[in-house]
Amino acid sequence: MGDFSKPSKMPWLAWSTPAKDCKNGSKLHDVPGSVCEGCYALRGFYNMGTTRRAMARRQAAWKEPGWTGRMIDDLYEESQKVAPSLRFFRWFDSGDIQSVAQLHKIVLIAEALPGIGFYLPTKEYGIVRQYLKRNEVYGFPRNLVVRPSAPMVDEDMVPIPGLTRSKVESDPDMNSPDTCPAKLQANKCWDCRMCWDPEQELIIYPHH
Repeated sequence: MGDFSKPSKMPWLAWSTPAKDCKNGSKLHDVPGSVCEGCYALRGFYNMGTTRRAMARRQAAWKEPGWTGRMIDDLYEESQKVAPSLRFFRWFDSGDIQSVAQLHKIVLIAEALPGIGFYLPTKEYGIVRQYLKRNEVYGFPRNLVVRPSAPMVDEDMVPIPGLTRSKVESDPDMNSPDTCPAKLQANKCWDCRMCWDPEQELIIYPHH
């Protein structure tokens, strides 16, 4: 079984791993003013024993032979239970990419499931650049939006060519078409799909 997470904010399913295993995020957690300072995925519901054990299982599972195929099968099966308007999946509502090999598996999953939108926020810029360097011709499938996020609050980042990006602001303009509207709608996506839109070049998230 894919062992998915189900964040209340998201339209559908997600997949989470331990935030303590984030490569860049675990360093940023100790940096004042970083978006990872006081990380939400290290407290509250994410710190419950059942949740921690589930994330640890996922972290181990992706390295196993056959994981990619099982995820494809499980996601397809789950997608048939919901309307197409809800088939939008988030990678890493906790945690982040671990390696180029893992990112490649995620790409294979997206390629096999064109009817599902995949969103992957990340601060593992080096891993993303390594993958793109090795796959210059192909890049990422259109239904997989890999969105690097700026490391510091109220700062933007140098874009990675060909990719969208996000940033966190302490006092964003909530009327801007680039600002995530969740703050105004009970902290939920509702019918917004900005994160999964490959044409949405920048998304601004309010700091919380």
